[in-house]
Amino acid sequence: MLLRELKAAKSEHERIELLKEARAAVLQAPVVNMDETGWQQEQQRACLWTVVTDTLTVFRIDRQTD
Repeated sequence: MLLRELKAAKSEHERIELLKEARAAVLQAPVVNMDETGWQQEQQRACLWTVVTDTLTVFRIDRQTD
């Protein structure tokens, strides 16, 4: 549902508020699982962060430059 809401958001402010709500939900969840998976592509490192609760899954890709 969050993804639909993010896509429907009409402004950057709305998207930021939705992401704040997701962050708050993760922080309040009784159980949180987290994983970091790294890889290298075209001489650039990146990490896929995954955070999972019983009601929400969040993915984030961080690109790192050396």
